[in-house]
Amino acid sequence: MTPPLNIVRQILETQMLSQLDPVHDAKVKSGSIQHGNLENHLAENVNFQIVSEAAEISRQLNGRDAVKSLTSSNTGPSLHKLIDNTKPYETEIVHLIGSEQSPWVAAVLRNTATTKTGQPFKHEWVVLLEFDNQNHISTLKVYPDSHNLQNHSASI
Repeated sequence: MTPPLNIVRQILETQMLSQLDPVHDAKVKSGSIQHGNLENHLAENVNFQIVSEAAEISRQLNGRDAVKSLTSSNTGPSLHKLIDNTKPYETEIVHLIGSEQSPWVAAVLRNTATTKTGQPFKHEWVVLLEFDNQNHISTLKVYPDSHNLQNHSASI
């Protein structure tokens, strides 16, 4: 079942900061952040999907090792490539829907930042999480604003 929602919120906040700031990401990977990010909570056989009409963004992977391989490589989709993390940025969990009595949680997330080309960047996306009976994420589906990401990617 789902861990307490305040823990899910902390995990999502850490994930969002890790996606924008390589220094924060390094702290997460070193284990110095209490609950870690989504990677720290994946089930061994997780079903991971980035659902997008854009082939260069869309992914479907099975297994924790495959997901970690994607996120640790420089070949997958990454906000690090778009965002100037020397400029102010904000992360927000707009909505968190679910309860500890259900295995499913949905979240609407928002990042506001500046791209490396100096353009304002506002990205909203949806994440669906299914937890197994050991509080590990067995299904992780990400629905980004593909059009927005493609427009900003084309400008760098």
